[in-house]
Amino acid sequence: MIWGYIISGILIFLFALSISGISLLYFSGVLKFSRANLLYLLFLIIIVLLLFYIQKIKKKKIEEKIGNEKLKEKLLKVPDKGFVLSSKISLVFGLFFFILSLAGPQMGIKEEKILRKGVDIVFCIDTSKSMDAEDVLPSRLKRAVLEFTDFLRKVENHRIGLVVFAGDAFIQCPLTLDYDALKIFLEILDTTLIPFPGTNISRAIDVSIKAFIDKERKGKFIILLTDGEDHSGKALEAAKRAKEEGIVIYTIGIGTEKGSIIPVKNERGEVIDFKKDKEGKVVTSKLDEELLKKIALETGGKYHYSESGNLALDKI
Repeated sequence: MIWGYIISGILIFLFALSISGISLLYFSGVLKFSRANLLYLLFLIIIVLLLFYIQKIKKKKIEEKIGNEKLKEKLLKVPDKGFVLSSKISLVFGLFFFILSLAGPQMGIKEEKILRKGVDIVFCIDTSKSMDAEDVLPSRLKRAVLEFTDFLRKVENHRIGLVVFAGDAFIQCPLTLDYDALKIFLEILDTTLIPFPGTNISRAIDVSIKAFIDKERKGKFIILLTDGEDHSGKALEAAKRAKEEGIVIYTIGIGTEKGSIIPVKNERGEVIDFKKDKEGKVVTSKLDEELLKKIALETGGKYHYSESGNLALDKI
């Protein structure tokens, strides 16, 4: 009988010690629970203790009714009280730690600042109607997407963002190290993305400048992928503003100097006509390499031409 009480005493001591340690870790912020709402299940322990108490009261009443000690021992066959107590404590102990495990305890999480050695790059992709031209296969826009996708496969530790533009521009994806997220944004690019017609390179550069988070005047690049047809006439002014912010612009020319007509497609992607001007003449869109060279030169960057079988971004 005495061993049962000794075991019970040890279990109670360990239980109290465990609760004290867990409480200390929790309130000091070292221990956290991913599913803290499950800790409410600890109230089940109170219910179990109540059931033990009710069982004891019922047993005591039965013993009082029997009265005769010898008859009581024969009928009730009372086991070792010490071991009964230790088994009940073990049950409570086990239930306590089972509920804690369900709550998802987490320890040892420590925030550390990581020095990043990469640079910040904003890709600025032209999604105007002229990018549907097919003088570069499969089309100018798809060629730009191919350039960007291939670049993502080869880089790491650089924060990369995405700006798209036509007659207006907006940040499609802010600077991020999550290249998989960028690829998702690339999958939805098409020439219907921006409802404002035209090609405003000036606006595209200004929005790209705003996409940079850090104020440092180094390690910031814009990669402009376009056919260079600028309707704003203010692209070089925007390039000067980028230079003032310490941003270098690399330009990638997509298209040909000979140019191509621009297909007009229906919702199913079928060509139903070709883009025409106000006079009803079919429009021919041409690559403006001179403008793209001037933009790059203004900021200390370089111009590259994207051609089949030779990705321009490999040269940067």
